[in-house]
Amino acid sequence: MRTFSIIIVFCCWMLPPGAPAASVNPYDHLIPADAIFYLGYDGAKQPSVSFPNYEQAWRNWLDTMDDILEWRLIQGEWQAMKQKAGIDTLGSLFAGGSWCLAGYPLAEGINLPLSGLFVATVNDPAQADRVLSSLFEQARGLIPFFQNTKDEYHGYIINTLYGPMLLPGVSLSYTFKDSQIFISNNKSLLLNTLDHLDYDEDHLADAPQYQKAVTQLPPDRA
Repeated sequence: MRTFSIIIVFCCWMLPPGAPAASVNPYDHLIPADAIFYLGYDGAKQPSVSFPNYEQAWRNWLDTMDDILEWRLIQGEWQAMKQKAGIDTLGSLFAGGSWCLAGYPLAEGINLPLSGLFVATVNDPAQADRVLSSLFEQARGLIPFFQNTKDEYHGYIINTLYGPMLLPGVSLSYTFKDSQIFISNNKSLLLNTLDHLDYDEDHLADAPQYQKAVTQLPPDRA
């Protein structure tokens, strides 16, 4: 329970309040084509529709969670971890406020739970790496059975935080390509994404079903 609570806290601080305003953005040509769902966000675009109650609902949910002692303890630990890592919010690492979140089958024929892939542009990859490395190391110190490894894959440095036996879907790995950061809860998915990038093939933008869906969206979407 504690492990999943920490993951929820991490996600709450990563996703911006404007998350419902989705758009097709350049990241669709960076990720594998077999996504089950794809959510893109571009903060530079003004949405054609608004969600006036979303941010308040988000805050109400966080206020409700504050009634849970375990949540408050994890929030306190998270604040201390960010302070030690030298950052106020994870969002400040990203450039332009654009990102995408895609979901993939955990394994062939297994659609739940999902493997997630998060892609965004960062202001300074070296700084982002220092911050995330610090958070990974601190998480390992807080939870004894966590392990943290760094390894190289075709020139990419993969930093992974994982639990017992490296169970699929119960880990967090990230790497960089130029100014883009790729984060996944499934290291195999991350490596597969890098293979697609290197071979420049089978991206979501190339999938016929995706292209068909895009043509049906309004041109002023945001």
